[in-house]
Amino acid sequence: MFPVYCPQHDSTVLLGLSRMRRMVNLEPGVILLEFTCYDGEVVGLLTGSRVPGEVSVTPPSLDDQVACDAARGDVAVPEREASYSE
Repeated sequence: MFPVYCPQHDSTVLLGLSRMRRMVNLEPGVILLEFTCYDGEVVGLLTGSRVPGEVSVTPPSLDDQVACDAARGDVAVPEREASYSE
């Protein structure tokens, strides 16, 4: 189970592997886990040895480079937009 912040719930929810959409190795030590929440919201979690703790992210910040920069603290994670497309 992974604790991920969901903006639709406005709280942290626990999501299992069956909810995972994809896993992306953004760079050495930075991994993006992307999930579909129970309410259909796409949410993400940054983790890995170079991420200071686990960081929840939401679209469109799931863009790989933006998420990677956010994990390092280089940029603020942008606010979520109404829709998400890959």
